[in-house]
Amino acid sequence: MLGKHFFICMLFAAALSSASQSAMVQVFEPDTKTKTYNDILMLKGIGENLKAVAVNRNPIKVDPDGSFSCGLLLTPGKNFVEVRSWLNNGQSDYKYLKVLRLSYMPDVEKHWAVHEIVSLNTLNIIEAFPDGYFYPARSITRGELATWVIKGLRINAKPVKRDVFLDVPKEHWRAPYIKAAVEKGYMQAISKDLFGIDESVTRAEAARVFAKASTRAPKDVKTGFVDVPQNHPYYTAIIYAQKKGLIKGVSKNTPIFQPDRGLSRAEGATLISRLKSPAWLDTWLFDFNQGYKKQSFCKINTYPYIENTYADPGILHAGSSDTLTIRAHVGDREGLENILNVKVDLTPLGGPADAEMFDNGKSGDTKEKDGEYALQILVNPNIYGEKRLFIAVTDKVGWEGRSEAFVTVVE
Repeated sequence: MLGKHFFICMLFAAALSSASQSAMVQVFEPDTKTKTYNDILMLKGIGENLKAVAVNRNPIKVDPDGSFSCGLLLTPGKNFVEVRSWLNNGQSDYKYLKVLRLSYMPDVEKHWAVHEIVSLNTLNIIEAFPDGYFYPARSITRGELATWVIKGLRINAKPVKRDVFLDVPKEHWRAPYIKAAVEKGYMQAISKDLFGIDESVTRAEAARVFAKASTRAPKDVKTGFVDVPQNHPYYTAIIYAQKKGLIKGVSKNTPIFQPDRGLSRAEGATLISRLKSPAWLDTWLFDFNQGYKKQSFCKINTYPYIENTYADPGILHAGSSDTLTIRAHVGDREGLENILNVKVDLTPLGGPADAEMFDNGKSGDTKEKDGEYALQILVNPNIYGEKRLFIAVTDKVGWEGRSEAFVTVVE
């Protein structure tokens, strides 16, 4: 009986020891649930008795002190991160991180519709301009509205084989969405041949579009606006959209709608957010308990590195011109094609601060594309002493690894 009791205690102690070793692997950056506007986050962790670490199934270097790090290259929306560690005792451990990367547009940071704009842009329902700004006060165009409505309703806009209208050629990226919006009856052309793709949309016109597009059931609520008389051409659509809870007035105290004013892009985003599908997607987007799967693994990046450096000759003579050859063997987890450039600072020898090195079989390099970058240059140093030549390798993400080579200047 005593032997059996002793055996059970030993098993329990071994299990505790194994659990404690696994628990010693910590990821302290980022948090397990993180919201960010950044497109790159650093993952940092540390552990005891670590043999190896993989992030999203990519091996990551473990430093002698047990620390490890890499960059998380985030896409808009949900990004899933798996950190697996192997200990020297054969045990392995998994940790999972969930990162929500939200779209960032500088001009909506403090805007009243910031949530709607950021959410819909992150979901790729509405778009910002190429300069990264949203321009929320700018009037929305008919082309933009058609695109947003079809995307918001998750309607499959099929590629078009011929021009939709004279001002909507088949090559225009909005053509499939405009065609779908017209076919569904949500919007109409302004003439037989023209859609009016770049024309602005009034608030009254928008009310009609959303009254048709929304599947919300109308409610028995107080309706009407003092500036929308019954003979207004869009009176029925405005009242119907109001009953569906899609539109509101522009004043809290007075029922004013301003039907003939242009609809702003911010107002357009707000209307889109009130449709059933975008409203559901907004809830899904900010829910950390849904949508994080291995299919949403984010890509990772690590710093490029310089394995060794070499300067020949190692001794230069002050006041004399010498041909100096500098070599650096570099590497990158993604492969040599991910290297953007390698540069050396020659200012200690009176040369340029960012002299580029090459892996082209020329300029002192012996073999093309073998990871050894070289530079052959004429120098004329004037100051005695040991000189440190800093070498930097930069990858296509802009991350940099550094090392140095040494030469001595004598009389």
